[in-house]
Amino acid sequence: MPVRVLAAPRGDLTGVALVVAFHGGVNREKMKIPAFDGRFILSAPDRRETILLSIADPSLAMADDLAACFFAGNHLGDTPAQITAVIRSVAESIKPERIIFVGGSAGGHPALLQASRFEDSIAVLCNPLTNISIYYQPTVRRYYEICWPDLSIEEIESRIMTDASIVLGPRMAGKVLWLQNATDHHITNQTLPALARLNNPQKLMFLSTFLPGLVGHSFDPALWALWVRAAVEAPDASLVGIAGYFTTMQERIAAPAAGRGGKTKPADPRQINIADRIAAWVKEIRA
Repeated sequence: MPVRVLAAPRGDLTGVALVVAFHGGVNREKMKIPAFDGRFILSAPDRRETILLSIADPSLAMADDLAACFFAGNHLGDTPAQITAVIRSVAESIKPERIIFVGGSAGGHPALLQASRFEDSIAVLCNPLTNISIYYQPTVRRYYEICWPDLSIEEIESRIMTDASIVLGPRMAGKVLWLQNATDHHITNQTLPALARLNNPQKLMFLSTFLPGLVGHSFDPALWALWVRAAVEAPDASLVGIAGYFTTMQERIAAPAAGRGGKTKPADPRQINIADRIAAWVKEIRA
């Protein structure tokens, strides 16, 4: 299993938060494999030190033109089970304060699935694609052909979890923070059917927002990183607590460093808008 440590504090790691990042689809003409995503998380200002693991999908190595395999596995091995084993081994060793799974687009599938297997974990998803079978068919067919040779579509889909949103039921072990670009063209066929499965609102918080200049299947990585930071640092690890902590970070980030007498840096208008909406939501939930 291709795993890389992108960040870790020095000294004793016991009790430090563990963040596990999964990449989305890979443009094979521009990116080499194994593809290790998650460095954008390190951009969050004044973030607390964490252990940041990045996991790459081993199935992509089976052909030069594979773009997305959703970490769903292949005929040689059960990738989701292997990932679970790796994370469980790390968690048993360092006993992290909390476990955060991060994934966007096709990386949202494994992040959601793994969050369902770890009690009190938190998945911070961004425009996630949770259902493989209804994704762009040429990409799906190529994955099936290369990674599951000589099997019918029905046989393949009986062996893998095509729809990770199935885990959004009563036995969901973790919690989900779902960030969604309101202009993403996947909302109708991916997002809405997934959210319809939810039967416990305490397990998922959905935030759809319009991001000027980012139209379609995209998101602001700095904003995403800030949400990951909130999931790591919030004293109250409930979704309401994380959302509330996110709003408090805006003022703290904009304030000048203590004792430097610097000018106040204006907050990103997009973050202010989101922070205001979340603050109102939190107030309503707690009323």
